[in-house]
Amino acid sequence: MSTTVWPPLPPHELQKAEEASLARELAWLLKALRQILTTLSPGLTESLSLLSPSQPPSILPLSTHRSEALKGTITRHGSSITSVNITLRIPSLPATQLVLLPSSSSFVIAPLEAVVGLLQTALEIVQTGEKEEGSEDARKVKDRLAALLAHIQEARSLLKGVTRNEEREAHEWTRHSIPAELFTPPLDANLSLSLSFSDSSLALTLRHLTPITPGASASITGLSLRKTFAPLLGPAAPSHDEVEQLFRWGEGEVKVREKIRVESQDPCLMAVMAKLAALEHAVEEAKRSLSIVMGDTDTA
Repeated sequence: MSTTVWPPLPPHELQKAEEASLARELAWLLKALRQILTTLSPGLTESLSLLSPSQPPSILPLSTHRSEALKGTITRHGSSITSVNITLRIPSLPATQLVLLPSSSSFVIAPLEAVVGLLQTALEIVQTGEKEEGSEDARKVKDRLAALLAHIQEARSLLKGVTRNEEREAHEWTRHSIPAELFTPPLDANLSLSLSFSDSSLALTLRHLTPITPGASASITGLSLRKTFAPLLGPAAPSHDEVEQLFRWGEGEVKVREKIRVESQDPCLMAVMAKLAALEHAVEEAKRSLSIVMGDTDTA
């Protein structure tokens, strides 16, 4: 598109003409963005509906690959786990049935509850923009788009299982494991079941813990015997990624003796992820277009 003005204008008139043209373009864009914002409400509303307790419960199968170590089902209803029925067969424990009955108190999935809160705030941002019809404050519109984008991106990150603080995430299970008393019978004190997300799949991690006695000395028995003769037997591959780490659990420190992680795809969460990806793209494009017209150097 040519920027040449004909007939030619004097420099001071040309500048005024350019400013007037830019003002018209900005006014047109703000009107278009207002229409785009109204199209975001249905996507956010549908996403919240998919995560609402009004939806039927999602019964998700759980199974370890190529082994019978862990098999069963887990039921998600809204942001909560309402039922767990798992058979556990690991070398360090006798065969165990882990049951959380629907009649028990449900367990709230903290990351999913956070996603719901973020989407509710995002919807409020959109609705506030819809109510301010006639407002042409470009800076205010851009700030609203930036806040909306941040909430959508944070919600997607939580469903993906992406975290900004890996060290904190590594210890998150010690604070947010499913309470032992919700199970029938209650879980062993050295068992932990925690929930997280991985690419919109629900991930359950079971840990069998070994308490660490402060000041305990090594003895030529059990694990100490194995460590004593390890140099003669050759290096052994660690059984999981937390084998050497210490964690705070209850009143003391523990090591993770065995760790099992299984994932189950949740159709509702996958649908929410797809909707959020489309919403994120729409808001990013709107924010970038406004930044360009406003002459901002930050168009990200």
